[in-house]
Amino acid sequence: MNWTKFQTYGMSPEKAFEVLCNQLFVNWSKEEYKSDIASIRIVNGAGGDGGVESYAVLKDGSIVGLQAKWFPMSMTSGQINQIKNSIKTAKKVRPEITRYIVCVPRDLASKTAQSENSEDARWDGMVASVGTDYPDLTVELWNETRLVTELQKTSSSGIFKFWFENAEVSDESVRYAFEKAKSSWLTTKYIPDLNAFGNIAQTVSLLLGDIGQREKQAKTFRKINELCEKYHSAAEAFLAVCSDRPEITGILTETTGQISAIASACLKITGWYSDETPLDGDIDLSTFNVDFDSIADSISKSRDSRLHHFHASDVTKVLRKLGEYDFYALVKDFERSHYEKSLLFLGTPGTGKTHGISALTDKLLTEGLHIPLLIQARSIPVSATWKNIVRNYLGLSADWNEDEIWQALISLADRRSVQEPLLSSETKLSPKVIIFVDGLDESSTHERWVDRIRETTAITSNYPQIRFCFTARPTSFKGRIDYAKVVRLSNAGDVPTHMLFDGYTRAYNITTQNNGWLKYFLNTPLALKLFCELHQGQAVNLSSRTEVSMTSLWRKKIEKIESEYCEKNGRPEKSQYVLRAVVFLSKQFVDTERLEHSSLVDELAAELKIATEYAESLVNYLEEYGILSCYCEHGTGLALDTYFYYPGIQGYFDYASALYIISQYEHPRDIDFNECKAVQMNTLNSLAIISIQNYGYLLTRNQTLDVVMDDWSSQELQFLALLHADYSTAAQFKERTLEIMSESADGLITIVNQLVLPLSRDCEHPLGVMLLDEFLNGFEKPAQRDILWSVPGYLRNSAGKRWYQSETSELEGETFLLDSEDTHNGCPTVYAWALSSVNNSLRQLYRNRLMEWARLVPEEFYRLFLKFSSVNDPQIKSDLFSVLMCLMYDGADPALVKNASDWILENILHPNRIDGNRDISIRYYSIAIIKKAIIMGILDEQTVAEYMPPYTVTGNSIALNKDALSGTRMSGYSAIDYDLSRYVLVDHIESDFNSYLQRNTKQFDNLVSAVIAEQPEYAGMTVEKFIISAAYAYILEMGWSEQEFYNFDEDESGEGIVGGVDCSIRGTYHSATHGSQSSVMTVCEKYVWQARNEISGFLCDRLLFGDENVPVTDYGLLDDFVIPVQEARIINPDNIPDDRPWHIPEPENAVLEGTPSSAKDVITNVLKAPTLDWEKWIFFKNIDGAYRVEAEDLVALDMYSCFYGSAGVETCLFMNAILVNQDDVLGFAEAITEKSNADNRVTDPTDWYGGIHSSCYITPKEVCWFSWKARYDSANIEEFPQFELKSAVDDCCYNSPEYGDVYFYLPSAPIRDILGIVDSDGYLFFDNSRKVIAEHSIAGEKWRTYQNYVIVDRAVLFERLQRAGKRLVWIMRERRIRTGNAQEKFGEFGADRDKSYIGYFDGDKFTVREIHSEIWSSEPKKKSL
Repeated sequence: MNWTKFQTYGMSPEKAFEVLCNQLFVNWSKEEYKSDIASIRIVNGAGGDGGVESYAVLKDGSIVGLQAKWFPMSMTSGQINQIKNSIKTAKKVRPEITRYIVCVPRDLASKTAQSENSEDARWDGMVASVGTDYPDLTVELWNETRLVTELQKTSSSGIFKFWFENAEVSDESVRYAFEKAKSSWLTTKYIPDLNAFGNIAQTVSLLLGDIGQREKQAKTFRKINELCEKYHSAAEAFLAVCSDRPEITGILTETTGQISAIASACLKITGWYSDETPLDGDIDLSTFNVDFDSIADSISKSRDSRLHHFHASDVTKVLRKLGEYDFYALVKDFERSHYEKSLLFLGTPGTGKTHGISALTDKLLTEGLHIPLLIQARSIPVSATWKNIVRNYLGLSADWNEDEIWQALISLADRRSVQEPLLSSETKLSPKVIIFVDGLDESSTHERWVDRIRETTAITSNYPQIRFCFTARPTSFKGRIDYAKVVRLSNAGDVPTHMLFDGYTRAYNITTQNNGWLKYFLNTPLALKLFCELHQGQAVNLSSRTEVSMTSLWRKKIEKIESEYCEKNGRPEKSQYVLRAVVFLSKQFVDTERLEHSSLVDELAAELKIATEYAESLVNYLEEYGILSCYCEHGTGLALDTYFYYPGIQGYFDYASALYIISQYEHPRDIDFNECKAVQMNTLNSLAIISIQNYGYLLTRNQTLDVVMDDWSSQELQFLALLHADYSTAAQFKERTLEIMSESADGLITIVNQLVLPLSRDCEHPLGVMLLDEFLNGFEKPAQRDILWSVPGYLRNSAGKRWYQSETSELEGETFLLDSEDTHNGCPTVYAWALSSVNNSLRQLYRNRLMEWARLVPEEFYRLFLKFSSVNDPQIKSDLFSVLMCLMYDGADPALVKNASDWILENILHPNRIDGNRDISIRYYSIAIIKKAIIMGILDEQTVAEYMPPYTVTGNSIALNKDALSGTRMSGYSAIDYDLSRYVLVDHIESDFNSYLQRNTKQFDNLVSAVIAEQPEYAGMTVEKFIISAAYAYILEMGWSEQEFYNFDEDESGEGIVGGVDCSIRGTYHSATHGSQSSVMTVCEKYVWQARNEISGFLCDRLLFGDENVPVTDYGLLDDFVIPVQEARIINPDNIPDDRPWHIPEPENAVLEGTPSSAKDVITNVLKAPTLDWEKWIFFKNIDGAYRVEAEDLVALDMYSCFYGSAGVETCLFMNAILVNQDDVLGFAEAITEKSNADNRVTDPTDWYGGIHSSCYITPKEVCWFSWKARYDSANIEEFPQFELKSAVDDCCYNSPEYGDVYFYLPSAPIRDILGIVDSDGYLFFDNSRKVIAEHSIAGEKWRTYQNYVIVDRAVLFERLQRAGKRLVWIMRERRIRTGNAQEKFGEFGADRDKSYIGYFDGDKFTVREIHSEIWSSEPKKKSL
């Protein structure tokens, strides 16, 4: 073999030889072992090649390996040793190897008379030596002769051509073919500057494989498999302690079978991700059809769960984690990667099919992993085979057969398998070849393409690295399609048009002025392209939506084509040949799908009364512009080719058909649809738009329209027309639209989804946001508005009721996400109104989206805030104040802070207005804004002192309800049920103003007496009744009524109750208990919470707070308040991400492993647990930047770690730092050691936290932002009055609507001041430059193996402490106890080793001293059931 002709394609000869040998090995393995192969893996040096370049795993578990050595010259003894070492490595890494093939590019020299030490001899000696070491191993040599034999096989002919003949199949030829396409048939269809990637790219990415995506998918299935293993372990342990309980054993046994099936499927899937070997059979999706939550509920409710809590908990936690996975989506993604080989994208004209696959082809060529070929279907003769198609595309010579082409393309792909991302990944991804064929509908007959697509099954079966992707219109492929995976593109396009708008306008050099709505109105790629073609190079300032409606765009485009055609052909424009031709063709295509060329030209000439040659040129012109499309049916033998035309862009013909229909009548109301029953829906759309724009007529009022469409379609048509009406025409339908909105919630949500939201960026449209704003503002009472606007859809027992909704607001989706171009009086206004929702999850979503938008355009949000400052819904107002407050602290411009604070002083906190603004949430946010203005130097603290609490007010006027005096704390009143009455209202308010110590002063009783003095009819009223009466009066004032919302009277049938929206809500959603806010509130509950704010504000101005009897200056003492920027950044503590960093410097000492067989074994494990090196836990390196603190050396201020090992021991580690004067370190160490003998509280790190004075929840944002809040240090500090001590860590707790109580640990205020920390999201702590100074890191599983760290930059902290004359000391605690599982397994027994230490620097040496020790154990007692 002439190795000088070996084409290396820029690779080293060594690497190219490896790739060649791998390809030959794959072919040989399939031929040699056939169905006995389990998998074939190409290694190519991944992680060190392990002694092989590739290997085949056989079904009996044995392995055949291959090693390629580029030794083109005589092999030396050193090279023979290299081979021997590779064999040893291979056997060490993969002991199952029984056959080992070595490839070298030459035949070995035989023994000669001159030399006994020939290559042959050295080889034989090496083989013999290896045989002695590994008797089960056969070593084979593939020398040049054997390689030639393999290359001469039919299955390798393409490989030979690729590597040894002039390279016709190359990266260059593939790229050149695409460049030719771009400069020819793609010229008008593909503009690289407009590239965007949507559904097409995502789907093809799964088909081909993306290494990052694959690794993520594989990791997910491995995690599921780990959970399955955890379940088996937990279930086995559970069964061991309750084997005699048939109920629970039945559940566990059945579930074990189901989870075993899932684990088996996951192993198959992860196996495929490892080596891409086709699976035997499909993955049965029903395997994953397990209701894990229901099983967990059944276990939790069983008696055995109470008897064996820890074992049951281990099982149910795994089940609930499994229940969080969307198995359907995961398996579908896998199927698309594994099973699917051919895709068929179906989409109407203008949805971006051609641009989508062209952009993807460009992207794939740039990335250099997969090989794309993009072929125009139209250019393919009907008789062409796949060989002809690909050969012609690549410009190959005629001597290539089909197999050689596929083999060469795969060889080209295999060259790319040596890329670093592939080599370093545990996940296998073979580079693929994908054949894109665009526009099947533009080519020969449908049946021929079906045949070709069916052929791809055989091709991809023989060549697994080949993939196919086709595009076509839906009309070309009707009926059941079982020969390819069909993906239907939305009419809105492959990529949402508003995401394309900026790129398109830049590419076409268009500037738009004050047309923020435009990018959303042009809602298909076709509309956007038409707009850009018509306005290229222009500055556009549109006055009406009608100017860019589809009918207007079609009309203008036809006029432009008309003008160009007439200028080019010397014809008068007034003849309107183009428009008349399109109208004529639209009539023709009603009866036939295609028109033969000669017939078309003749008929068009007759219709337009022009010469045949003019008709010919007109047809060609229409084809050039895409109005007509043409394909060729190639003749055979001497038969001529036949050309057929069909609609190119259907919209032209829809528009023309509409024009034709309307031209037959004087007015759209006169159209008799009985005479045009064949009219298409798209034609009706155009007809409706023309009718509303040209005649001011709503086509749905035509009495005969129901002949061609049903009621639902008619409603859709009506909305389409109104969306395209000009302002004056639309205004004519305003009153009727308002009537529909006021009739029912269903009518309102339909109008909002179909009109208001689509028009929400067109702020002046009379049927858009202006209409909704007017309608919602028209309610005198907010609760009356809530019936139609604020309650959820699909409520039970509500069909036919005024509040029933059969659809949900589209505001919840992604379409109406806010961006910097949104103005306050557009879509943000809808969001603001949506804050009235009783669904707290949705309310939080809307609030967070407004917060994100506010950060983009603060001034615009402030306008929205002012717009809603007088809204009569207190919940909306409170939420908008919360966003404004966060905005002030989140880098707002000083001018905006000045404007906002001035407005608040004048309208909220002014002494003359404060008693009218009692809502403590509004006050809380307002005061925070003023405090920010003071911090920034915008306001003077003394000047605004009179605006700050406590306030002096006159009178005791408050609305009360006499009927509600019959209510009590325990019974509630009306819809104010027990939980609302007791926990939300009475208990909460009395704890602030009528606590046990306060009752001696009778302050609350005296205030009630003063209220009675002003309202004598309430004589005898108690504090409790005052609260309930005031709350009930408040909700009535909001427009709530028992008759309308909470009516339990019998209905007319006598079989049910009248009900009300609150009855329906409570019948659909569970209410919260013990003072928590319901996820979905009744309307009554919504206003009870607002009433509490109002009553609290009334009391703050008249009573002293708490046991200390102090005036209220911080409303955060009374309640917790929403902080939008915080709630958007919470990590679910019950589902902490797996990628969080851990610091476990001594795993063997912290996580005790073993197999105890008795309680005594566990006791021994507890009592004799190893001692920890605390210095390693406090000081450590930030390896690979695992923590976000921008430092290499870290120091921990706080830590809690909990570890469960198999030895039956729970290890809990605690650590907390204390700030002390540097001269007092040794003295304090002595003092705490002495003190610990009498009071071990001082030795518990958890007793050394500081924090903010409040009995309510508070967020880390508030702790960092609000420096004026009263803070406390640990009570332990009072035990050491001789030292100046400060807590180094503060804690706080936030009540998340999603996750419940979430605990945070922060550097304390003194440490934050030292480090310059001014902000935090609860996990990261920032200075003014947004540098991460400290971190609160969490990892693991709450209540199980878990870790919590507060860490800072060691060097910076120590340097600044030194400068301040301060030091840190650490209190550490190590507690080892027997696990609950061990107790349930071995009976009642105890084992506890509890030790505390102090750590400090004595000079430069870190010293650890034990300060407390408590060790005990008890022998097991027999369990009783």
